[in-house]
Amino acid sequence: MERASDCSWGSALLLATSPPGGLAGASVRAEITLEALHGRFSRVDVVSMGAPGDAGRVADGTHLVPWGSPPPRSAYAAGLLTGGSPFVQIRASGLSRRVHELRERGRISPRPDLVWCHFLLTAPAGLKVPASARVLDADFAAAAAARRWLQESNAIGRSRLYIRLDAAAIARRERQLCGMFDQLVVVSDSERQRLAHIRRPTTVVPNAVADEQFPQTASAERAGLLFVGSLDYGANVDAVAFFVREVLPLVRSRVPTAELTVVGRNPAQEVTVLARAPGVRLVADAPSLEPFYARARAVVAPLRSGGGTRIKVLEAMVRSLAIVATPTAVDGLRLEHGVAALVASQPAALAEHCVTVLSDAALAQRLGAAARSAWSRDHRPELARERLERVLDAVLTATRVGSR
Repeated sequence: MERASDCSWGSALLLATSPPGGLAGASVRAEITLEALHGRFSRVDVVSMGAPGDAGRVADGTHLVPWGSPPPRSAYAAGLLTGGSPFVQIRASGLSRRVHELRERGRISPRPDLVWCHFLLTAPAGLKVPASARVLDADFAAAAAARRWLQESNAIGRSRLYIRLDAAAIARRERQLCGMFDQLVVVSDSERQRLAHIRRPTTVVPNAVADEQFPQTASAERAGLLFVGSLDYGANVDAVAFFVREVLPLVRSRVPTAELTVVGRNPAQEVTVLARAPGVRLVADAPSLEPFYARARAVVAPLRSGGGTRIKVLEAMVRSLAIVATPTAVDGLRLEHGVAALVASQPAALAEHCVTVLSDAALAQRLGAAARSAWSRDHRPELARERLERVLDAVLTATRVGSR
């Protein structure tokens, strides 16, 4: 898409895992990135992976590519034994083909000045496009996240071997692909440290969410626990399962009226089954999250896998909501335990924190206010845009010097 720009650069290509304007958390980062690119380039083409529900919400001119079907587990496991690609990159294999088709048909620039890839799985497609410079917004260190899941998982036997092989495949792919970009971007300093072995220039650009006029409800009138997230994402499915099976029963033994509301799109079959448990309510594909945020006493983020900073945690922060989370869920966020969030990894401790906020409205309000202050300090969109603009300045300056 073309837009007036105040600089002389011609075109950029943004490859995203979630389209600007879409529903997923990654769409927020894609939108901020798109705004920064429009400030430097007269034309920015966007090609993104997307879900069926994204079509009516994405930015004008975005080319959507549907996610591929998951391969049979047996076939994927066989591929891992021979050094095959990680699961998520198999699902995104159609991105390279679609980008090639769009370039051939003149729908996007055939040779952009810059290719900006969001997440590791878009990197193979980006590397096939001739460009003067390439940036990979890895978001998080995928190999470290895979190793963390291996440590947290209770899987045994073949299932554990499968996870170990998957982690090794992701590590190989990460080393190979990250080293081929001019600049890397991650969401936190902890993620930057996890990618230090790649030895590429790496800049921290924190995730961000916008401030809006959110409905305000007195803490004493709020009740219940809320989980928000894409419910077809493996880390979220595991988080819901962990909380419903191991944490919520402990909470309800102390607070029998306690309820967990799970809100998100495309719920996996496992989530649908979990919603039958006592005290669990599932709301799929809600048109707005605001009624649920407005009624919740606290947001729970019991994630045990994945990486980066969670947009849904940031959304709770900006809304001044109390947060009960695992260390994985708040990794990279400057949320002091007991001040701006209640953090624990074990079911009993998480349950105790939930009981505390459900029983103490004043504490929930103080936690929410501190979380809001942390958002204002670290995660406003203008802060992310400033960092992105610095990345672009550095990359484009190096490109200009290198072309002399």
